[in-house]
Amino acid sequence: MGRLSPTTLITVALLAHVFVWTIYPVLTQENLSTSGDMAENFAWGREWQLGYFKHPPLFAWVTAAWFTILPRADWAYFLLSAVNTAIGLLGVYMLVGLYDRGARRIASVLLLAITPLYGFMAIKFNANSILLAIWPWFAFVFLKAIERPTIVNGALVGVLAGLAMMGKYFSGVLLIAAAVVVLMRPDRWRILLSPAAVAVVIAGLAVFGPHLWWLFHHDFGPFAYAGEHRAATTGRYLLYIVKFPLSQLAWQLPMLLAILAILPREKRAALKEVFSFADPSRRAMLVLWIVPFLAAYGLGIVAKAELSSVWGLPLWFLSVWAILSVPGIVDADVNLRRLVAIVVIYYAGLIASTPAIYGVQALTQGKILFKPERELAEEVGRIWTETTGTPLRLVGGLDSNAHPVVFYTKSPVSEMVELDYARSPWITPGRVDREGLAIVCCASGDRCQTLARERFGPGLIERPIVLARRIWGVEGKPYRWVLMMRPPKSGN
Repeated sequence: MGRLSPTTLITVALLAHVFVWTIYPVLTQENLSTSGDMAENFAWGREWQLGYFKHPPLFAWVTAAWFTILPRADWAYFLLSAVNTAIGLLGVYMLVGLYDRGARRIASVLLLAITPLYGFMAIKFNANSILLAIWPWFAFVFLKAIERPTIVNGALVGVLAGLAMMGKYFSGVLLIAAAVVVLMRPDRWRILLSPAAVAVVIAGLAVFGPHLWWLFHHDFGPFAYAGEHRAATTGRYLLYIVKFPLSQLAWQLPMLLAILAILPREKRAALKEVFSFADPSRRAMLVLWIVPFLAAYGLGIVAKAELSSVWGLPLWFLSVWAILSVPGIVDADVNLRRLVAIVVIYYAGLIASTPAIYGVQALTQGKILFKPERELAEEVGRIWTETTGTPLRLVGGLDSNAHPVVFYTKSPVSEMVELDYARSPWITPGRVDREGLAIVCCASGDRCQTLARERFGPGLIERPIVLARRIWGVEGKPYRWVLMMRPPKSGN
C-alpha cells in the first residue's frame, strides 16, 4: 500500500492492535470482575503446578511468568491479553505467507483484527484465548513440515502441538484436522514414516508428557471436571446445538461485511466457491479451517456437552484467507486503502467511545466499575493483620471471592481453591496450622460459610465486610462479604 512495505504495514497494524486493546479496557474497566478467570489464572500460576483441577497449566504459567516482569496491575494484564492476540495475528501472517504474499495476506490479518474474537472476547486471558496465539503457529510449522518433513520441522510441530494441548484439551480438534490433512495426501506414507513423524512424537511428549504424568497421578481430574459440564436438560442441549454455530457466525460478521466492502462488486459472486477443494495448495488450509469446527461440534453433540460459544475463539484464524483465496479473486481485487481506512476508523471509534461506555456503566452501576475488588483485598489484609498479628499468607473461598485477594494483595498470598486440599495440593493442613487461613464468603447464601465451619471450625473468627465505591459522584451499591478467619496455631 503506497510506500509502505507489507512488513512495515503489518508491524504498524500489530502495534496499533496492542495499543488499542490495552487502552480500551484500561479506560472502560476498573477491575477484573468481568473475568474471574484472570485473577484465578494468577492464583494458580504462582504455584507452578503441572496441572490444575479444571485445565492444563500453560495459561496459568504464562500469567505467572508475565507478572514476574510487570507489576501486578490491571493494565499489565490487559497488555498481556493484547500481546497474546497480536502473536496469533502474526502467526496468521506467517501462515498465509506460505501461499500468498500479496494484499490477501495483509487482509487476512487486518480483517481478523476487527472481529470480536481478537478484540472484545480476547480481553479475558484464559484457556480459550491463549489458543489464539498458538493455533496459527502450529498450522504454520505443520504445513511446512508436510512439505519438508525434516527432523527440525517435525520437532517444531511436536512442540507446538504439545503447547496447544497444554493450553486446552480442546486443541485436540486441531490435531484431528492435521491428521486429516496428512491422510488426504497421496504421499501420506512418506510423511508418516519420515524422521519428522518420529520427531513430532518425541517433541510432543517432551512438552506434554509431564502434564500427562500429572493427569495419571491426579485421576484425570480435568476430564472429570469437563464431564460435569453436560447439558442438564434436553432443552438446554438443543439450545447449545443451535447457539454454538450461530454465535460463531455472529462473531465473524464484521469481517464478512468488511470483505464485501473491499472487493469489487462484480467479484463478490466468486465467494460462493469458498468451499471449493479443487486447488491442491488450498486444500490443506481449508481442512484446517473447517474440520476443527466440525469435530468440536460433532463431539459436543455426541457428548451432550455444554457447547460454550467461547470455545470457538481459536477456530477461525483462517476465515479471511479461506474466503479471499477462492478461485476468481486475486490480490489486485483487494482494496487495501479502503481496508486500512476501515481498521483505522474502527480503532479510533473504540477509543473515542470509551468515555460514553464508562459513563453508561457508571449510571447502570456495572460491576466492572463498582465491584470493589482492590478494596476487598486491602480490607481482608487489614482485618487479618489486626486480628492475628501476622501477615496474610493463605486465603480461600467459593465463587471467585478469593481470587482478587490473591491478585491485588501485594505480598505473596496462596489460594485454597474451593476450600479443598485436593484441588490445592500446595496447601496442607500443617501449612494452615502454621500460617492460618482467611476465608472470604458472600454474606448472602450460606454454602461457603457452612463449608468453612464444617472444615475449619469451631473457633473461626468472623467479621462482616461491607464496601461500596463512588465513581463520578455516584455511590455504588454495597457489596457484602463475611471474612472467616482461622488464625495460626500458637507454637507452630
